[in-house]
Amino acid sequence: MFQAFCACCIAAREHKVGKVRLLADGRYALSGGSDGTVRVWDVVTGRFLRVLKGHRRPVHSLAVTPDGR
Repeated sequence: MFQAFCACCIAAREHKVGKVRLLADGRYALSGGSDGTVRVWDVVTGRFLRVLKGHRRPVHSLAVTPDGR
């Protein structure tokens, strides 16, 4: 399942992925990219859910609290 997610995540992006983090529940993941966005993914389906914009530079690291916030 995770390999399918990674392949989908990387193939869906036209920029370099800097970091990927799984949320504690294992259902969702975040990817940070060179375009300054963070993308939310459904790990089970491999589907892209939404993009979080606002960074002015590439996203090289991600942190998620244990409660998923």
